[in-house]
Amino acid sequence: MPPNVEVRRSNRRRRTVSAYRDGDKVVVMLPSRLSKAEEEQWIATILERLEERERRRRPSDADLESRARELSRRHLGGRAVPVSVRWVG
Repeated sequence: MPPNVEVRRSNRRRRTVSAYRDGDKVVVMLPSRLSKAEEEQWIATILERLEERERRRRPSDADLESRARELSRRHLGGRAVPVSVRWVG
């Protein structure tokens, strides 16, 4: 199991597996009936999903610049090419 992963098993949880970040650790919630092998498989799967979800939420600066250039090309015919693009909170 990767470091900073806390596994919480629940008798009430029947089918779903979920995960969320709590500071620097990841909390994975599983049904208590899963075997150790199933647990390891689900942890790997859910960590990949969580990473993908976070990547989509926070695209890189290069992704943002690429998107700005695409929007300029599509809506402005490429006449206004962005010189710089940055994220603002």
